[in-house]
Amino acid sequence: MDAVSHGAWGATLIRSRALVGWAALVGLLPDLLPALYGVYRYRWAFFKDMTNQSFANNPEHTYIILYRWCHSLIPISILTGITLAFAPSWTVLAIPYYLHLLLDIPTHQGIWATRLFYPLSDAHVEGWDWWRHPWVSFGNWTAIIAINIFFFTR
Repeated sequence: MDAVSHGAWGATLIRSRALVGWAALVGLLPDLLPALYGVYRYRWAFFKDMTNQSFANNPEHTYIILYRWCHSLIPISILTGITLAFAPSWTVLAIPYYLHLLLDIPTHQGIWATRLFYPLSDAHVEGWDWWRHPWVSFGNWTAIIAINIFFFTR
């Protein structure tokens, strides 16, 4: 799923006014962290490669490793446990991160497929790439809008 919708899902699920911004940010993190590395490593060439798809089809090894770590249940579960121990009221912010991973399972394939137990396992599901199948994004954004309309009109 696209990064912006992950932020929108985080904000949609965590309806607390005090946490909504943080929820959107945490929903973006699995994509944002590798992107920040890409910008740091390649500067503006990173965005140029992303737009012409050469990077998307053949990402650098370090980038894909970081991407897989960020899309694994193992690091976020460890971080959630630490947060639960030291700042339990912030643990709710793990929900957008977990949802990001769950939404990426059916909406990514090939090298970008979500490996939930990376680095212990390379097992993954071959989903439908959201950028190649517009109906996936249409359904996703329709659900986000419908849920928000429902909650804001109540």
